Amino acid sequence: PATKLAMREAMTELAEREGEKQAEEEMMEEILEEEEEIEEINCVGEEKEEEKAYADMLWSQVDSSHSQDS
Repeated sequence: PATKLAMREAMTELAEREGEKQAEEEMMEEILEEEEEIEEINCVGEEKEEEKAYADMLWSQVDSSHSQDS
């Protein structure tokens, strides 16, 4: 039969393992959140570039229509 000391040591080891496992899970969650934030930032940057390209195209059409009027 297990002694009180053996049981206490086993419970301590179990608690440590659970703590390590929980810490790893928290770290993975943080990493995933950071990756999602980076993806969002990249998407916003890409959208702004697309909007700028579209705006440039529209302005060039405006410029070319004004030069034809002159």
